[in-house]
Amino acid sequence: MISFLTKLIQTGPGPLKYFNAMEAGIAVLLIVFVSTLGFLKASSDSTSLASIKEHLVEKMRLKWAKFRYKNKRDGVLVESEWLNDETRLRHTHVVGATGSGKTVLVEQLIAKDIKRGYGCLIIDAKGERDFYLRIRSLCKKVGREKDLFLLSAGSPSESSIWNPCNLGSASELQSKFFNSSIYDQFHYAKAVEGGLLRAFTTIDFEKAGASFDIKDIASVLKREFKGSSSENLEGLYLDLENLASSEWGKILGVNLSFDDFERSLQLFDVVQNGKILFVDLPTEAKAVQSSRIGRLLLQEIMLISGMRKADPSLNSGSPFCVYVDEFDAFATQSFATFLNKGRSSKFMITIAHQTLSQLDRIGEGFRGEVMGNCNVRFVFRQDEPDDAEKWANFIGTRSTVRQTYRSSGGKQTGESSNRLAEEFIIHPNEIKQLGIGECVYFSKSPRRMRKMKIPYEAQVRVDVNDTHGQVKIVMRAPSSKLTNQNSKNEVSEAMKGL
Repeated sequence: MISFLTKLIQTGPGPLKYFNAMEAGIAVLLIVFVSTLGFLKASSDSTSLASIKEHLVEKMRLKWAKFRYKNKRDGVLVESEWLNDETRLRHTHVVGATGSGKTVLVEQLIAKDIKRGYGCLIIDAKGERDFYLRIRSLCKKVGREKDLFLLSAGSPSESSIWNPCNLGSASELQSKFFNSSIYDQFHYAKAVEGGLLRAFTTIDFEKAGASFDIKDIASVLKREFKGSSSENLEGLYLDLENLASSEWGKILGVNLSFDDFERSLQLFDVVQNGKILFVDLPTEAKAVQSSRIGRLLLQEIMLISGMRKADPSLNSGSPFCVYVDEFDAFATQSFATFLNKGRSSKFMITIAHQTLSQLDRIGEGFRGEVMGNCNVRFVFRQDEPDDAEKWANFIGTRSTVRQTYRSSGGKQTGESSNRLAEEFIIHPNEIKQLGIGECVYFSKSPRRMRKMKIPYEAQVRVDVNDTHGQVKIVMRAPSSKLTNQNSKNEVSEAMKGL
């Protein structure tokens, strides 16, 4: 048992010197008591003494970490690793195949930040209603129900309204909308850039400081392209007109009634007042609209970041957390720059996605910028061999001494030599074979690297009064012309003649 405690102290998150004698004694007694129970359970399930020892050491490490950091509020505990806010302000990168456990980790981080009273922007690309309901139940449980807002075209009666045109000067709005699109051709990108600047400058003058929306911008662009031969402006007009006419139109502040203004919110106020905004952007069913709106939100976060840097009075208080699931659906080249500079404006960003190859599709060098600008990484199972090897190379190698033996006539001569060799700290095969909930954790500052298993934490139970009835479901009935057998036969005969 003493050897186990010694190993715990050497490998645990904090040495005994941080405790006084009484605290250390209590900690050891608690650890021994709880871990002995785990030892007895483990001994009945396993025949391997080594695995029993490892089980006991791991249980003791977890209990030790919980005791050590139970009263600290400047960070979160993940397994037995303490992640303070300064570490996470350099941003967190979570990557893993479907079903590997990355979403469980992200949800645990969100819950810990909400419990600490931090503001959060949560962009959910899966469109799972249960996720929002769990967040809402958690907010009720910790007394933050009034801090939570929803942005969702799928639940329009519950959704708040966010007008992306409400924050920023003409040039800032131009940058926001321009950077929220992906461009394949340089010529088209420059035409859009100029068209947006002229449109926002024009409408800002015409409205004389009054509010406007994307429908108004589309109308200005329509006047512009009708007076010119530019097909590029027509494409930009159609892009914004389609967004304004979609089910997202009213959620984005188009054609609001007087009563709708009560549901309007400013992302700036959410950030500054430490509120929680959950954004439902299902990229599976509504990929084009969801991706565009997600990118607009992130561009506005970047704009607010610039404001906080320019005015120190805005940059006080607790960090603001930004969580982006399925990050590749909302990523832009400009966001990589924000990862490098967002720390000074107190934005704590966590991005999650499945593979590194998804980042390669955003643009040349984007993957390297994201990997280089994130401080904390959780790498869950990677099914693609190339991705596993890229992560193994990124984590690095270590020097090791290998012994070689000489042989003659198929027999060893007894002579040997040593040579220095490099080997992976974490081999690609280890990354490919990680189990559910297992990951490789490593951070640049402080320098840490180890395999861990994210412990299961019971999810907050959804309130029985929360139902799925708010979700808008559209199901069209078959045409009445096809309701009788004669009509069906007529259609069948007509199809044969084609």
